[in-house]
Amino acid sequence: MEKRRLGQQNNVGVIGLGIEHLKKKPSKEITKIIKEAITNEVNYIDLIWSYPYIVKAIGEATKKNREKVFLAAHLGSCYRGDKYVRSRVVKKCKEIFDEVLENLGTNYVDVVNFHYVNNSDWNKISNPDGVFDLAKDLVAEGKAHSIGLSTHSIEIVKKVAEIPEINSIIYQTSMANHQYSERNTAFQMCAENGKSIVAMKVFAKGKLLQNRRKVK
Repeated sequence: MEKRRLGQQNNVGVIGLGIEHLKKKPSKEITKIIKEAITNEVNYIDLIWSYPYIVKAIGEATKKNREKVFLAAHLGSCYRGDKYVRSRVVKKCKEIFDEVLENLGTNYVDVVNFHYVNNSDWNKISNPDGVFDLAKDLVAEGKAHSIGLSTHSIEIVKKVAEIPEINSIIYQTSMANHQYSERNTAFQMCAENGKSIVAMKVFAKGKLLQNRRKVK
């Protein structure tokens, strides 16, 4: 597996594993999938969900090789009962983050991401005493090693490209948008400022794998 630098960390495999598709899988199957990925040198695992049964299954899979994997958690990916909710409330985000650490059986994550940021809520995150300050506190406490962000907005990518504390950005990247000039401009800004790009939806949510399917 080719390794690259991610934010401030080295030796991260170029192929990572997202867990969005594991939401309805049984715990044993989740653990099996994570272990299989690690066996094949996939060492970047994105923890988009905070549901306890998923996180505990991942913790079970990584407990014997925690130092070999890079875990990326999401501040703001919360749940109420069995329903996913997105939150910008600092108290709720911290509560869920601490729960994720406990269920993983670890005392830190390698990356803490601002979850699914759009144009309308960046101010909520970056305001004094907002989630941004929480993320910086987590880094200072050693509970996270770097700060990242996930977004579907190219304007957000541009906006945070010059913010020193943010080391990595998750953005949709595939053959379907290689000719999108704004994306390329934003990525150039990231490169110039030492930001790593984590590509999501690299198969355009599977559409690039479907015969005779047009991707708009």
